[in-house]
Formats: sequence, C-alpha cells, structure tokens
Amino acid sequence: MALINCTECGKQVSDKARKCPNCGHPINLRMTTERQTPVRQPQQQTQIIVNQQGSNGTGTAGFVFALLALFLSWIPIFGWILWFFGLLFSFFGLFTSPRSLAVVGFIISIIDLIILFTVVAGVAALFAGIFA
Repeated sequence: MALINCTECGKQVSDKARKCPNCGHPINLRMTTERQTPVRQPQQQTQIIVNQQGSNGTGTAGFVFALLALFLSWIPIFGWILWFFGLLFSFFGLFTSPRSLAVVGFIISIIDLIILFTVVAGVAALFAGIFA
C-alpha cells in the first residue's frame, strides 16, 4: 500500500482510497501521481510598519533663528532681524507636524520680544536722562 497526496488539501492518503478522509475530495490516482508534493498553505507574513515622522523644516528654522536671537538680541539691528525671522518661521511651523521645535521656537521668540522691549526701554530711558 502506497501513500499519495490529496490534490485538494495535500494530506497523505492511501492509494486505494476513493475519497480523501480529511476533505472528502475524490481521489483520482492519475492526477495524484503527477503531483506528489503536498499543497502548500500560504504563509502568513508579518509586516513591521515603522512610524517615521517627517521633519518640520520651517519649525526647525524658526527655532534656530529664535535661539540665535536670544543670545544676540543685544546687537541692535541684527538681533531684531533674527527675532523677526524666528517668530515668523516658528509661527508657520506651528501648522505642520511635528510641531515640537516650532512651539519651542515660538515661545523663545516671545521671550526675545520681552527682552527686546526691555533693552529698548532701558536705552530710551538712558538717553532721555542724558538729554533732559
């Protein structure tokens, strides 16, 4: 007695059987001799999806400008231009994801604005005292 494979499910059955005991498919000896390998079940594939967040170039540029303005705000015109670009780029970066650096740049720009008003008011008071 020889064992053959069922053409439907791939299980081994006797060559004397008329039907597969597993799936009930009729056994045709002529067809089974052509196909001696079991039917392969499709393998399940595992897909790993990595969530890569893109970068926010505008928010990053705003953060860099705001940080530079924080340290260089004492330079009259240059610090003010850096502050303006930091505020502008950080504001536009708030509308793009990821927002983290844009938020930090916007907050630093507000702190820069307070520092700039304080410096300008101090200089104005100093000049007002000298020329009065």
